[in-house]
Amino acid sequence: MPRKTTQIESQIETALAAMDANPFLKPSVAARDYAVPYRTLLRRHNGGKPSNSRGGHNKKLNSVQDQALRDYIFMLHGCGTPANLETVLTGANRLLFYSTGDLKQTVSRRWVKRWIQRQSEYLKTLKSKPISAKRLNSHKVEEIEEHFKAFQKCKDYWGIQDTDIYNFDETGFQIGVSTGEKVLVPIDCKAVYTADPENRELITSVETIGYGGHMVPPFIIFSGAYHLRRNFKNNIDEGITMARSDSGYSNDKLGVKYLKHFDDFTRSKTVGLYRMLLFDGHGSHLSQDFIDCCWQRRIRPFQLPPHSTHLLQPLDVAVFQSLKHNFQKELRKQITLGAREVSRHDFFAFFQSFHDKTFKNPRIHKRAFEKTGLIPLNPLRVLEKMREYRAIERPVTPPLARHSSPLILSSSPAFNTPPLQLDWEQFQTPLTIRSRKRGVEYIRKRQFDALDGIPLTPSVIHVSNKVEKASEASILSGALATHRLYDLATAETARKKLKEESGKVVQKYGEIRVYQARLDIQQDEADEKEVINMRDKRIQKVWRKKFIQVIRELNQVLEQGPNLREVDIIKGWE
Repeated sequence: MPRKTTQIESQIETALAAMDANPFLKPSVAARDYAVPYRTLLRRHNGGKPSNSRGGHNKKLNSVQDQALRDYIFMLHGCGTPANLETVLTGANRLLFYSTGDLKQTVSRRWVKRWIQRQSEYLKTLKSKPISAKRLNSHKVEEIEEHFKAFQKCKDYWGIQDTDIYNFDETGFQIGVSTGEKVLVPIDCKAVYTADPENRELITSVETIGYGGHMVPPFIIFSGAYHLRRNFKNNIDEGITMARSDSGYSNDKLGVKYLKHFDDFTRSKTVGLYRMLLFDGHGSHLSQDFIDCCWQRRIRPFQLPPHSTHLLQPLDVAVFQSLKHNFQKELRKQITLGAREVSRHDFFAFFQSFHDKTFKNPRIHKRAFEKTGLIPLNPLRVLEKMREYRAIERPVTPPLARHSSPLILSSSPAFNTPPLQLDWEQFQTPLTIRSRKRGVEYIRKRQFDALDGIPLTPSVIHVSNKVEKASEASILSGALATHRLYDLATAETARKKLKEESGKVVQKYGEIRVYQARLDIQQDEADEKEVINMRDKRIQKVWRKKFIQVIRELNQVLEQGPNLREVDIIKGWE
């Protein structure tokens, strides 16, 4: 583990003290004895200043804004939603907007990483869950070489063009299960836990990529019997096909349905006479109906060797990891915005967002086939990867002793109370209301003394600056917290609106394409409005007749003259 800047600086100070005590000690010997960089030690010995004491004149955030951002991170940690990289990026951009009013003044992700390094005295990164181990299955080199020979033979025999080669595979999403991520916490925090909606419902998405870059919309499978309207009232792609099964997994029947879906979107884009479809050894890919359907549509199936998809399948090698990562980012975003449960229609509402982020790079298709050594044919890429897997050894590094910040106590990392200040010239920026009030009272007392002729001292200006700095930091922290409350309210309103959407059935059983489902919903809603209008018209017709009858009777009464008594008028109405 690399040493911290503070640890290196401490060792340099010790080496400099040793060189001062022994004038004959050479810098090279001191650098070796105290394990510090030679050139750094030599520069410091010649009068150079520490690197952390230089610069600071062109920083994005000033010291007050830094403190406000730290307080905001402490607040999020206390709320159970620790800050990640995106949260810090958003908070810093908002602070810049508060101070400049210019939306173009923003920070980059690299700036956020450097800022986190500068805050190592107060913050550190933790992962809320351990990362799952990599698949390290071993294979025989002969089997891998035979796979590439068979692939090239099939391609040459049928005259298949590179742009007509596709790969498809299923990937599952537990729609309400979030994984861990690196978050920012106070330096004294040992572990962190985040809220998890714990909806373990599985939704399967059958994804397809082709070397030519042709997009085939996903084929989504979920458990249940009904296609509800609320599942389609979102921005999900119209070409997606929704299918259902009892388990939420693919089966033999849905495997054939997928082939028809695949054929609809690739038939017109075929350059040669045949297409090649790569797949793994899942049972639904090996049924006789599946194979027959492939041959009927001029699709040449090519099965990958068993237990090798992490090496040879383009989707597994270059796409699914990014897709799952973007799904987790979107899920954590919903949790950060206050979502305590994630249902099926919530998943469909943000599915297109993380799916587009994964496939927005047009080179992802070609890169996937290149990484697996298929196009252009290069078996060495896979064989070298196998050697890397076999050579993986993770050294165990003993943890370094961490020192706590002198400004932060373990009992209350964000709101500890500093000791009583006796020397006002050493007065620090107040972190609590009590210490700020003590500074304000000191300034007020010295102002009254000035009225009696006692001159003000520099300590009054020093304390005034510190109190003003604390007030500005509190205002900025409050602004960030207010903006977060607005984000939470907006997200909650969107979730309520989604829940209020109609749960009426669009189709029972079977498969349906999103485009067709939306047409059916539009027609059903038009029919419902027509029925409502017809009912209103029937009601209005009855009251219209009564109104006309009343007007006629009133005219008859008025025609009898103004000398009618009130009793006669009432009798006429009756």
